[in-house]
Amino acid sequence: MQQAFYGALGSVMADVPWFILCCVPLMPLRKIEKKTMALRISLLCAFWFTCLFLGLWQNPQGGMPLLGVIRTGMYFPMLWVFYISFNVRIWKILYIFLFEQAAASQVNFASFFICELVWERSSSLLDGLWLPLCVWGILVIVYPLMWVFFKRVICPAMQILSEKQVRTLIVVPFLFFISTTVYGNISHMLNMIMWQRLIFSILFALIGIGAYVVTLTTTLDIVKKGKLEMEMLTMEQQLEQQSQRFNQLQSSIEQTANARHDLRHHFAVIRDYTKEADLAGLQAYLDEYLSYQPKEEAPVCENFAVDVLVRNYLHQARDAGAELDIKIGLPRKIAVPDSQLCIIFGNLFENAVQACQRQTEGKKFIRVRCVTEEYQFILTVDNSMDTQTKFQPGIGLSSVQAVVDKYNGALVTEVKDGIFQASVMLFMPVPESELAEA
Repeated sequence: MQQAFYGALGSVMADVPWFILCCVPLMPLRKIEKKTMALRISLLCAFWFTCLFLGLWQNPQGGMPLLGVIRTGMYFPMLWVFYISFNVRIWKILYIFLFEQAAASQVNFASFFICELVWERSSSLLDGLWLPLCVWGILVIVYPLMWVFFKRVICPAMQILSEKQVRTLIVVPFLFFISTTVYGNISHMLNMIMWQRLIFSILFALIGIGAYVVTLTTTLDIVKKGKLEMEMLTMEQQLEQQSQRFNQLQSSIEQTANARHDLRHHFAVIRDYTKEADLAGLQAYLDEYLSYQPKEEAPVCENFAVDVLVRNYLHQARDAGAELDIKIGLPRKIAVPDSQLCIIFGNLFENAVQACQRQTEGKKFIRVRCVTEEYQFILTVDNSMDTQTKFQPGIGLSSVQAVVDKYNGALVTEVKDGIFQASVMLFMPVPESELAEA
């Protein structure tokens, strides 16, 4: 029982600091309050200790191999806790986890050497707490540096990089993790004295961590540069949209001035009909006048900016002969700024209108559905297009994708039977006030 207790406690002591460190880059993306996160970690650690203790107690002959199997199996509930606690997908969690595990392996190697060479104690977790105490001694130096790196570099990276980009980057920490695992299993068979193994382990760790940092920071710089260029392009698009709205406003002012000028003539005619008491003529004149007045359009949604933008494109779509089926359930304000919404609606509607304008045969139509549920924004835009036209994503969809990535959402496009389908989903941030009540 004593070996089971030492093995379970030592394993939890060695692993929990790294488990907490994994939370640091993802805290801005958490779904729950910090107190709830701390409770989940505590419960998982208690479950971890119980499984290790019972496994070693019931099977004392299993020794270290059994301890390794149980520890490996516990990674799955740990990943599950991360998945349900943070608003990220599994690739970002694995990316952080693999690097953290590789770094933890190097600390464990160094602790093993300190136990064996300096303290001349057994490094087995079943023989006491010497190894986890060595781990904690090294963490006094390493942990603050790792914390700063995770918070200042990996944390913004997890918010900026998309899942696809992280999926590409994960190759480096994965290879680093495999290499450290293999080296840990065969290092004792190498024909080297212990000090040589220690020096080799340190150099190996520095090379692996260096490769990890370089690939991450380089990719992050490239993405930041790309996003800056995209923001510049977005600003140009917004200026173009503002220019169109200004032209519409200028046209409305001119129409209002002309109408005011013409109104004097209409009043003069009405006065003459009134003097002559010609009610039938007055009625006919008023009916004719009203028939030429444009009908007032109902707003397409409650959001003013999106409403003005969309109605501008709907006018163009009607002029192109497209049938419209538009249902946009968008409130006046949501957690996504109007500027970002206008990028999404503006580019998708512009693409749909241009496709209808270029269409030379078949029925032209634009069908739009938009809903906001809880903290999700969902928009689908379907439009007709020439079947001979080959679809190629342009700058507009790239701008939409940039907004989607910012809110950890998804953009799906498909061309099927002469219909272009675009679907956007955004996960809107939860207000801090509601997180506090959770």
